[in-house]
Amino acid sequence: MSTLKEKRNIVYDFIKNDNLDDLHKYVTENKVELKILNKSNFDILVIAIDYCVSTKFIQYIIQESYYRTLNYYLQYNIRYGRKDYVSPLVMALIRNNYSIADILLKKGANINFKIDNRDLFDYLFHFNNYNAKTIEYILEKGINSPSNENVLHLIMNSRNHILETVVNHFNFSNMTILQLLSFYKYQHSLTTEQFQNFFLNVINFTEDMYEKSIKFDNYTALRILILKDKKDKYQICSILFKILTKNNHSVDSFIYFLNNDGVTLPFNTKKFLDNFRDIYERKRKIRELVLQDNLSLLNQYIKENEFYLSYYNDKEDDILMFAIEKKVSYDMIKYILSHCYYSTFNYTIGHSQNPLLEALYQSRFDVATLLISYGADINYKVFFNDPILYFLYYHKITPQQLRYCVRHGVVLTDDAFDLVYKLIENSQNRLLKVIFNQNIYSCESISLLLNFYRNKTKLSANQLMNLLYKEKCKVCIKKQWYKIAIQKQNYEALKILSNNDIYFLDKHY
Repeated sequence: MSTLKEKRNIVYDFIKNDNLDDLHKYVTENKVELKILNKSNFDILVIAIDYCVSTKFIQYIIQESYYRTLNYYLQYNIRYGRKDYVSPLVMALIRNNYSIADILLKKGANINFKIDNRDLFDYLFHFNNYNAKTIEYILEKGINSPSNENVLHLIMNSRNHILETVVNHFNFSNMTILQLLSFYKYQHSLTTEQFQNFFLNVINFTEDMYEKSIKFDNYTALRILILKDKKDKYQICSILFKILTKNNHSVDSFIYFLNNDGVTLPFNTKKFLDNFRDIYERKRKIRELVLQDNLSLLNQYIKENEFYLSYYNDKEDDILMFAIEKKVSYDMIKYILSHCYYSTFNYTIGHSQNPLLEALYQSRFDVATLLISYGADINYKVFFNDPILYFLYYHKITPQQLRYCVRHGVVLTDDAFDLVYKLIENSQNRLLKVIFNQNIYSCESISLLLNFYRNKTKLSANQLMNLLYKEKCKVCIKKQWYKIAIQKQNYEALKILSNNDIYFLDKHY
């Protein structure tokens, strides 16, 4: 009787020679179960695909091997290649065998199946098999959009025809936008999956993509990005301006591209270049108008020169920081926020300059609230692990500043900085009271009590005390706070802690 190893060798020879008839005869006469021959590094189906056997042969193997799923992978020595992880579908596409790929997909193979978190785009790059026909095939079969890393790979390797094909396929087209608007207009409901699918298959044009196009002198790719990106021209110009400011060595080739590409771009290239060449004079004039608080002249100057305020910004100079530091009007700051493109308002200039932090230093709470409404995070780490609250504390935080921060969800204690500990340690009990007073009665709890009163709902003494007790216990008291209070003989802090500690209140109530 043949061993499993011998049976594998016999079947392997039949596959290698594309000899289906003899394989079938051997399996039938010897009652061989093909599925038991498969093991971690030996798979009949993958081997057959690697040797480019007939589609009839593939169908026979799938039928006789009783695969529970075709979405699996193994480590395999690929012919004329190297040892690597492959799935049946990956193997078919490596061999450019679309007929076999069709069979696999019909039998349940998933075009979006990932191997070790890598998709088909990754594998086609990995095996240097990024030909146009294979790309068109997987696009037609419904593959999800490629990762940003894969798009960058196309740009850096000047695979521009494929880049354009992929971008055109996954571009968030006007038709898609109209379709979404029609769902909204006619109030058609969408499942979460349907909604996500609209955005799953869209390429997000990132700053990195523009930067790599310029850095690698791939201006064909840059043209594709500019023409296909759904961002408005203001955002695109801001991104390009920022990249050129950082990469002076690319300026000449970029200017040549603008002057000789022959493609009409969605912005005034002459104005763009004028602003770039005269940036220092433009910045001087912008500073002057901001300091004058002259909104109408600033707006006029920007329009005449098509100078977007984001052109002003670089890693050391920022128009929003400048305006806040110079204490210009609320309306001027609001104008800057609405006319200057920022991908985030959580950023640091130098070591410790941040717009929200600066507004809080000045106790300009209207400006702070405006920044928060635009997405500024009151718990932003300004420098390494040091949050806004850390800098405020060492800048001699006032009760008003602390009250504002607490009301806007500041984290009082984390692994990097514990404000409560510091307040107890330095006997800053007035500020300590602010924390617990602000954390006691929320708007929701006050509304609840008012509703009880308005509706004449009766509460027992215990029910009322329980309600108030829950409100008092919002700050989780730490043991080390008691320890430092005792160590520093801060008895007032001990009293504040015990009055707001769930442990003590449990015993009392």
